[in-house]
Amino acid sequence: TMIPLNLVVGVTIIILNSLVVHFYRKGKRSTAALLYTYLTGWDVTMGVTAVIHAVYMIISVTSDVEAVEKTIKVLVCVVYVMTNLAVRLSVFANTVLSVVRTINISQPFYRVRRRNLHIVYWVCFVFILILCVIDLWHLLVLTEKMPIMIFHAKMF
Repeated sequence: TMIPLNLVVGVTIIILNSLVVHFYRKGKRSTAALLYTYLTGWDVTMGVTAVIHAVYMIISVTSDVEAVEKTIKVLVCVVYVMTNLAVRLSVFANTVLSVVRTINISQPFYRVRRRNLHIVYWVCFVFILILCVIDLWHLLVLTEKMPIMIFHAKMF
């Protein structure tokens, strides 16, 4: 039997990022630990979506077509939202990390408030989640007009 490459990549991402979380777990109070924990969390989410893709690939190859058609409708939407959140928020986390590090280098006595970082991350998370929901809604509306699509809006 052949193992999909997504499964190997996804499991590797999860294991390596778990080591990063374990390393930064000791410094819970530092801003750097908070920033790297956020970044690692989204990277783990990307690894999980890669594993979901691999599992779905295995199921679709080894199962009957009807079972695959029933599960694709929900699975595609879930993986789409998870992947969008993970990619966009990982980029955002890298940007925030760069800005905070630049501030700490240029003004060594200025400390960024952790509460403000939490607020920024949650506002960005909610904003991107709303964008994903709007994307899915548009896709479901368009599927009624485009019969070429795999799944239909009536199922949702």
